[in-house]
Amino acid sequence: MGALTLAQILATDQAKAVPVDVPEWPDANGEPGRVWIRVMSVGERDAWELEVVRSPAKGVDDFRTKYLYRVLASDEKGTPLFTDFAQMKNLRGDVCNRLFKVAQKHNDLDEKEVQELGKS
Repeated sequence: MGALTLAQILATDQAKAVPVDVPEWPDANGEPGRVWIRVMSVGERDAWELEVVRSPAKGVDDFRTKYLYRVLASDEKGTPLFTDFAQMKNLRGDVCNRLFKVAQKHNDLDEKEVQELGKS
């Protein structure tokens, strides 16, 4: 196994997104819709975790919504699905909760880790 160069690392697919079917959100043809969940960059993850750590006493407003805003994508390239955070506030809670669970797993964030962040 050889050492990697910075150019080799940066040339990899950093967006790695997984598709998730969302039958509750039909496409233009009335077929079940699909979104993608991408992996956050280390900088995005750090920013999100810092927000959680800074708010342990009062919690984080819109915790799941803010997380999903960062990871929901419209395609396999990781293109952000939402460009305005406010657009997400009225989405179905059951659908978003299911997407949040997939996003947690795909981004290697478990409940224990979330609880530990809150204690910091």
